[in-house]
Amino acid sequence: MVESILKLIRYDVLKLNFALNLNYCYNENRTIEVNPQLTRQINKIDENQAEVVLTFAISSAEDLTTPFDFELSIRGIFESNQWETTCPDVMKINTVAILFPFLRSLIATVTANVNVPPYVLPVINVEQWLKQSEQEQANQ
Repeated sequence: MVESILKLIRYDVLKLNFALNLNYCYNENRTIEVNPQLTRQINKIDENQAEVVLTFAISSAEDLTTPFDFELSIRGIFESNQWETTCPDVMKINTVAILFPFLRSLIATVTANVNVPPYVLPVINVEQWLKQSEQEQANQ
């Protein structure tokens, strides 16, 4: 077995907010429209550790198309003795890929237990998502 150079030491839920959109009409037969925002922040702790924070948010913006507001931030503490020698993009991609299933599970669990249609965040290609995010930030 090949051991990874990257280790998840722990993950924490930093923020979890859910609010029902009382303006949403559940009686209509329509597809629920959500526009989730997903962001990532990486901070070095020391030469061997870094924290990665993933934040997921859905906002109803007081419209009738989104049944709830939801915000979730999780933080992973990662350790590697090869931060400097391994391509930084590989570390960015791998840390997000490791945390993403925790984020998906928490979102599905919370929404399934608050009496709204459960929201399951689709699986993503982390590398493509990061490129798209960075391109959107550069265009702003």
